[in-house]
Amino acid sequence: MKIAMLTECPLFFGGGERHVYEISKRLVLAGHEVDIMHPYGHSQNVSEPISVRSAYAPRYPILHYFSVPFLVNFSLAEYDILHVHGLSWVISHLLAAVLTKELEGTPVVCTFHMTSNLERWPWYPFEDLLLESCLRHVDAFIAVSNEHGEKWSEVCNKEIAVIPNGVDTNRFNPNVNGESIKKRLGIHGKFTVLYVGRLAKQKGLEYLLRAVPITLKETKDIAFLIAGEGGLKKELEALAQQLGVNQQVKFLDFIPDSELPKYYAACDVFVLPSVYEPFGMVLLEAMAAGKPVVATAVGGIPEIVFHGKNGFLVKPKEPKELANAILTLSHHHDLAMSMGQVGRRIVERDYSWEIITARVVKLYEKTLRGKKSNFENNLDH
Repeated sequence: MKIAMLTECPLFFGGGERHVYEISKRLVLAGHEVDIMHPYGHSQNVSEPISVRSAYAPRYPILHYFSVPFLVNFSLAEYDILHVHGLSWVISHLLAAVLTKELEGTPVVCTFHMTSNLERWPWYPFEDLLLESCLRHVDAFIAVSNEHGEKWSEVCNKEIAVIPNGVDTNRFNPNVNGESIKKRLGIHGKFTVLYVGRLAKQKGLEYLLRAVPITLKETKDIAFLIAGEGGLKKELEALAQQLGVNQQVKFLDFIPDSELPKYYAACDVFVLPSVYEPFGMVLLEAMAAGKPVVATAVGGIPEIVFHGKNGFLVKPKEPKELANAILTLSHHHDLAMSMGQVGRRIVERDYSWEIITARVVKLYEKTLRGKKSNFENNLDH
């Protein structure tokens, strides 16, 4: 098959774009052709035989529609499938795919990675109507969690297949050595708590910081690593200073992709304190690394974190619950190790990118069979 992946942001911008890259790599290994396209940013070079093209549209929200004719031109290349990813910030790539379908008859598949944020713009009523109209022309829908699929099914009024995010179980594994990271950060002998992700309100990092003083009442041998970039960094650093925990909390900025497995290896527990989270790919990375996880029971998280088995689920916005779960693992190393082992088995069984890609291919094949059947029915009439 020849497949076009249309993303709303450049590669590696976030979890959705990582998903696209990992799926595309494995599709190419399976003998398929893949091109990746996005509305703005720069064209990117990747080591695999995948072309990555940008329409170079302005990033300002309403101006991204200037990308549509370029994306349509890219898409008029006799693809078997146009696969649109993400509709949280822009929909120009979906519009381009739908227009191409009308011109060429190419089936459109759409994966929802997040809930829509279009309502934040003053022209939302226009984009909402456009989104609703475009979705009627989509042939198959994918959501990354059951909870997420239920929300989008109310918008689409169609069946939505649930195919979750995956993880590279070779790159993230329990045998990676994190000693160099411990030495570099001076955290040897300390129970280490790791967060990786954007520094955004949605991620609930304020509540993780407020949990730190609670843990310090019971143990001083603990360190918190917060890795990521975002607009909240200065605010979070100020809060850590205000709470008197700036010595125990290290803000690490962006971690290079090549270094990320070592940071998981260096931690004792991974924490995701999100207020809302459609899925949480970082949880799979931590589980693949053999680490127990503590996460909030929101969005799609309870579908991958099983309370008391591979980690603990806590209520959102509850620093005390976060602290208690972290302290339980710090006091019971056998429990932490057992939970990490369970998590590793879960990702090996259900979440390797090879397993996820095979499910996507089955959906492509089903979609193409449906197109062929509809074509033959039209001929009969």
